[in-house]
Amino acid sequence: MILADLLRTGSRGLAAFAFILTPVVALSSQQATISMAMPRVVLEDQFGRSHELGVSPHAIVVLIADRAGADGIARWLPALVAAAGNRLPVVAVANLKGAPRLLHGLIRGKMPRDTTLRILLDWNGDVGARLQSLGDHLTLARFGDDGIARESLAVPIDHIDSTLIARVTTTP
Repeated sequence: MILADLLRTGSRGLAAFAFILTPVVALSSQQATISMAMPRVVLEDQFGRSHELGVSPHAIVVLIADRAGADGIARWLPALVAAAGNRLPVVAVANLKGAPRLLHGLIRGKMPRDTTLRILLDWNGDVGARLQSLGDHLTLARFGDDGIARESLAVPIDHIDSTLIARVTTTP
């Protein structure tokens, strides 16, 4: 319904946006179930270390935020890491597409200094633009060992929901 409304507007930007959303199977206010593979990409964390996504031989949980969700990552990431323990890797991705190159150093400097809470910096939107849903929330996705998304949830920025954390960190 929302996709059809966007396409009816005739705006090229909205049509392009609708094209990006083509893989979406179901979308509600709480959950977006997607049928999409984790993109194969190498991203640097806030400490300058490279990490390769999309080649994991095991399940993985990914937390994605844009500029509006920066505070949310600081809340959710430690709770996700604690809940997943050693069973399931948790990766946070900052969707920084569109950030001016001049500000990259400043943005990197504002990231948490805790080396156990690595945040991958997605300057091109390779992961964030493909997997992040819309609105003032974070996207929490669980991928199977085949790299295919099992589910994707829109989670609140301002508070942690322990039910959603248990849902994505409990492997089937």
